[in-house]
Amino acid sequence: MLTIFKRLNNMYLVLLVGQALFCLTVVFLQIGEPETRVVLAAYKEGPDTYERLLLMLGLPLMGAAWLLSRKRAQEGAMIEGIQAKLAHYRQTVTLRITLIEIVNVMAMVIALLAGDMSYLLYFAVGLFVFLMFRPSTSGFIRHYALSPQEAAELKTIAA
Repeated sequence: MLTIFKRLNNMYLVLLVGQALFCLTVVFLQIGEPETRVVLAAYKEGPDTYERLLLMLGLPLMGAAWLLSRKRAQEGAMIEGIQAKLAHYRQTVTLRITLIEIVNVMAMVIALLAGDMSYLLYFAVGLFVFLMFRPSTSGFIRHYALSPQEAAELKTIAA
């Protein structure tokens, strides 16, 4: 059981570091370009195509990750046996961080394509959401409504 949490946390950290490195790469590639713009306070008529794409795909994907996490946690709470619950939790974590990763990578690619660093603000929001979805034993115990015996068994193994 302990290896499941170690693997989940390792996968999570690898994806987090990958996002950070890709973001630094995008910033590094755009720093020297004279046409790179940062439009943070400038007035714009309305959202451009890239911004619409991020809003139309990014927000629903983040919402889907949150709803999927809650729905699967409710389903997982009804499963019998800690091993089955752990397998279900592993799938849930993988799905939700994958959805958030898609949004974050999309924001960084659009920032690179548009040459507009303000799209990295969407990445910052996505990274914050990604950090909120970190897998943990306490979250697993709380969301999957483990019995006191299952929680004690999990804590003794994780200690």
